[in-house]
Amino acid sequence: MFIADELYAQILEYSVIPTADIIFLNKDKKILLWLRNNVPLQGVYYIPGGRIQKGETMIEAARRKAKEEINIDINTAKLQFIGVYEDIYKDPFMHYIPCTFAYPLSEQEETNIKVDEQHSELSFFAYNDPTLHPLLQERLQTIQNGYKVFKI
Repeated sequence: MFIADELYAQILEYSVIPTADIIFLNKDKKILLWLRNNVPLQGVYYIPGGRIQKGETMIEAARRKAKEEINIDINTAKLQFIGVYEDIYKDPFMHYIPCTFAYPLSEQEETNIKVDEQHSELSFFAYNDPTLHPLLQERLQTIQNGYKVFKI
């Protein structure tokens, strides 16, 4: 469902936004991050994702965001639910509830990845890279502590 920019700005000002975010890992257990062009986290390498639309499940939103932001049709059977988190940003003030998934990329999927207009570049990072954003490190710790995606 498309929401006009002006209305969406008002929604952001007064509401908590549920999102579906995906941590993509390659066969070397490195995570794929995009350099964000938009707030929040403008200029930071972070995972793709976005708001869950009314009437859409978390998995449907994850599938849609993967297609929109990185140009791949994910196999939802490979999606692994990691958890629900809370991201509160102060400047500008935004409050999100990301439903976060992990996804092991196949080599074929990796070759189809493209950068969208919301990001200026992409790169693979070690999951334990200390320079990664703290909100991302929290999610990666959850994955490392027992999710089968690390056994790819």
